[in-house]
Amino acid sequence: MGAAKIRALRVCAAVLGLLTLSCSATLSYLGRPFRKPGERLRAFPEEVWEEYSCDSKELPYFKIEQVELYPRRLEPGEEFGHRLVYVLCPLHTTGVVTGKFDTRILHRGQPLVIDTQERYDLKPGRWVVDAFIRLPETAEVGLYALELRFDSKIIRFQRSLDFAVDKPDG
Repeated sequence: MGAAKIRALRVCAAVLGLLTLSCSATLSYLGRPFRKPGERLRAFPEEVWEEYSCDSKELPYFKIEQVELYPRRLEPGEEFGHRLVYVLCPLHTTGVVTGKFDTRILHRGQPLVIDTQERYDLKPGRWVVDAFIRLPETAEVGLYALELRFDSKIIRFQRSLDFAVDKPDG
């Protein structure tokens, strides 16, 4: 095989290598949900009232429809997203339920991060709440938990999701 052909094969191999890296990075990015941090009203109170037959329930009626964490495996320094979707049928049409809302990250049973909102409002209707958390570069490999707690006079809940911090590739 001539020198020109060998050079051409090397160039092709290099280009294929770059395309493979580019595609895997793009697929990794595309696999993540496209979300922005914050709270968004997904369904008005009257829609939720009808869907859950709130006129036949003890009020306020509250239900967590979804709690998720993405991705559940990550490396130190990476960011994960957390989503909470809930519905509330209040006593009064525009009523809210105010309470203390804690978000904690635990590792080896010990809290590493605690974020407390002393006066958090659960609002009527269906709400989607998205938050993003970046792990420190010094995060240890192992199993972690994201814990949510809400406490008011009339509504209380606690949810926990686990996730793993893996050793960086390379």
